[in-house]
Amino acid sequence: MQIKVNKFVREYLEEFNVLMAYPNGKICRYKDDEMINVPDSGFMEEYSTINKGNNACQMGSFSYSNAIIPRLDIKMGRYCSIAVGLNFIAAKHPLDTISTSSFIYDPGFYIFKDASIEHIKKPYTHTPRGMLVPPPGPTIFENDVYVCTNALLKPGITLHTGCVVAQNAIVTKDVPPYAIVGGSPARILKYRFDEATIKRLLGLKWWEYHFADFDGIDNKKDINYYLDELESRIQNHAIKPFNPRKMEFKELIQRSKQPVLVATPPQPPKPVTPQPAPQEQINSLKEEINKKDKIIKEFSDRLSAQETSLKSTNESLRKKDMEIKNLEITNQKAQNIKNHLSYKLGNALIKAHKQWYKGGYIKFIFEAIKIKKEHNKTKI
Repeated sequence: MQIKVNKFVREYLEEFNVLMAYPNGKICRYKDDEMINVPDSGFMEEYSTINKGNNACQMGSFSYSNAIIPRLDIKMGRYCSIAVGLNFIAAKHPLDTISTSSFIYDPGFYIFKDASIEHIKKPYTHTPRGMLVPPPGPTIFENDVYVCTNALLKPGITLHTGCVVAQNAIVTKDVPPYAIVGGSPARILKYRFDEATIKRLLGLKWWEYHFADFDGIDNKKDINYYLDELESRIQNHAIKPFNPRKMEFKELIQRSKQPVLVATPPQPPKPVTPQPAPQEQINSLKEEINKKDKIIKEFSDRLSAQETSLKSTNESLRKKDMEIKNLEITNQKAQNIKNHLSYKLGNALIKAHKQWYKGGYIKFIFEAIKIKKEHNKTKI
């Protein structure tokens, strides 16, 4: 299952010292919102670590992997050491069907996805791979397994306690306890110890103890001397089996779903304004009323001044109107005077007088007769 890392996931991993950053095993190497892949169930015992990649698997205490875990179904015991480059043989095509082509089992046969529809007007009916090639079981790493660089394993095999897989080995079957295998395909090169010692190691189950309980036993001595000292401590109850805590993947998955609430900083309390005494409130209201009365009076005075100005303007307009009417009457009178016969004859006489030397008076007689005739026509 793929999960998103959050503070609860990191805290849970750090609590058990698992999946930590190398070399500081107290700090989770994953960041918030990073995606990691974990099994749906199982556990990692405390003090186990995967130093690379974003995949996890079941793992016992004091085991570590410098390789990216290629499969989530690995089940690994304690004290295992995995070098870089671990990989698994890919799933094979079915060999006992009409064809090894993936059209048999792969609904995403993408290279020719439209060919079936074009030919038979419907998608080809695939048979799931799991029904043709049964999936392998989990790959088991027992205890104290040492896998060297670039090992290639067949899924579903068991690497028994104490065995060693040499560099670049291709392992296609189970490896016996304390055997060293290498080659392609891998074969047993030798055993780490003789048969009796191997039987003694397996019977003692030393991996069930904390390595710190072995402190002081000389590692340079013969393996059986070492086992003598260790058996003595066990028989004398100087040490007891180690019971590590387990980081459960189910719990890790649940923590990844827990929402992270962003805390808001506390707001400083608002200052409390002291309430005035009743008399102070009355005085304050009176002052407010006086201010408003003053504003109203000022507004009333401005309104009165505007009314006075408006009356004065109206009076001025009335006088102007009278003057215009008088002027119209005067103009009318002047127009009436100009229409009188005497006014017209007078103007003609003045004109004749100015032109006397040109016979103006004689012309006046004829002009006067013309003016009189036109005046009479106008009256009619």
